[in-house]
Amino acid sequence: MPKQTAYILVGPPGAGKGTQSELLVDNLNLKVIQPGVFLRKEAKNNTEVGILIEGLISYGMIVPDEFVDKRVYTALSRNTRDILFDGYPRTTGQAEKLAGYLKKNHINTYFIQITLPEKLIIERINGRRSCHCGETYHIKHNPPKKFGICDKCGQKLYIRTDSRKPVIRKRVKLYHEQTEPVIKYFQKRHDVRMTFIKVNGNRDIDKVHADIMAAISKTA
Repeated sequence: MPKQTAYILVGPPGAGKGTQSELLVDNLNLKVIQPGVFLRKEAKNNTEVGILIEGLISYGMIVPDEFVDKRVYTALSRNTRDILFDGYPRTTGQAEKLAGYLKKNHINTYFIQITLPEKLIIERINGRRSCHCGETYHIKHNPPKKFGICDKCGQKLYIRTDSRKPVIRKRVKLYHEQTEPVIKYFQKRHDVRMTFIKVNGNRDIDKVHADIMAAISKTA
């Protein structure tokens, strides 16, 4: 019998993975594995590796597997709870390694894919505005009281490099080229206990989450 359950959450940039990740963690008491968080922390360090990672992330490029895997499996080695993978695996190399881990440990897995059209991806991400104090806004969904100015500290808001349209399109292209083959890879791995769930991300947060939970309950 499987000792643990794992949830793999994937989707294009702007699909709401972060929000759905938080909801799943809260509702199912999961340990979340988020390579993006690990890498952003590393990027803030003024080291050779940190500078390299910061450059790749800023321009919408995927960080090499060796940097990502090291952090993922270090976190897994310290964990005994059910797991949520948010943003991992993103390449077939990462998927192959994870499949081996899931099989070896007899882990029952749900592969959750959130979908969203490219037009809406661009609208969601390009509308984001950030402040150096850490506050974030969206010009349509969460605008500041005064246009272009942070409510909290009064500083001028800015558009992050990875929120600009050319970079967004590049990120979406990379998603289709490198992440979608991950789905096909897992679909061929019949030796891994895995259930596939696909949900439409172009709806309210609560509705998307309800659909995910309903699909999990149906196949549990």
